[in-house]
Amino acid sequence: MIVELTLITVTTEKDGAGFRKEKRHELNVIAEKKSVKRTEFYSAMKSNIIPKFTFEVYAEEYEATKQEDEEGIHYATKAICDNEEYDIIRTYTADDFRLEIVTR
Repeated sequence: MIVELTLITVTTEKDGAGFRKEKRHELNVIAEKKSVKRTEFYSAMKSNIIPKFTFEVYAEEYEATKQEDEEGIHYATKAICDNEEYDIIRTYTADDFRLEIVTR
């Protein structure tokens, strides 16, 4: 199923008074929403993590979520699809062009 997916990267920055605050960076992409593979599901359950969905996106789109702050380089850690927010628990390369994002 083809869906619109919002990838969220969180960084920290200092406000005018020098206090740290979180900043959300959002990137909307088109993704293919898939079920989590059986082996992925059972492997994650061993760590008390229950994956919900896998989203397949172009690797260059995920790379575009890259943000840098004083603490280092960050990539998307959350995703929103159909008004549901998911935590990204794992990413892996499907092939030279696509990346699979496993969420919970």
